[in-house]
Amino acid sequence: MPLILVAGAKIQCTHAGIAAIPSGDERLTIGGNGAVTAGMEAGISFAPGSPGVLTPCPFTDPKSDSPAPCRGTQAATAGKSGILSVGGAAVLLPPTRTAASSPHSNTPMRSPR
Repeated sequence: MPLILVAGAKIQCTHAGIAAIPSGDERLTIGGNGAVTAGMEAGISFAPGSPGVLTPCPFTDPKSDSPAPCRGTQAATAGKSGILSVGGAAVLLPPTRTAASSPHSNTPMRSPR
């Protein structure tokens, strides 16, 4: 049986920034943590000081040499369960794939195994 992402699951941008998904749907819990459903992964930032950031994205704009961390993750493009859902939303399975944008790039994001 595949694993299910739950609240607190770590996600990583391609520049090695790491953030935790802040919440899950408490209607389905695993080990006391709510399952993460499609859409809950959207809007997460890897910028320093953002909620849930464990390791900020170190990306720097090569033209200006100024910080340009990934922010604003988009909805998952892969990793949604085709069988299990909560309230009509598919639960997310690792590895989930989506994208995060910075002012100067649009980079993939993944949930590490």
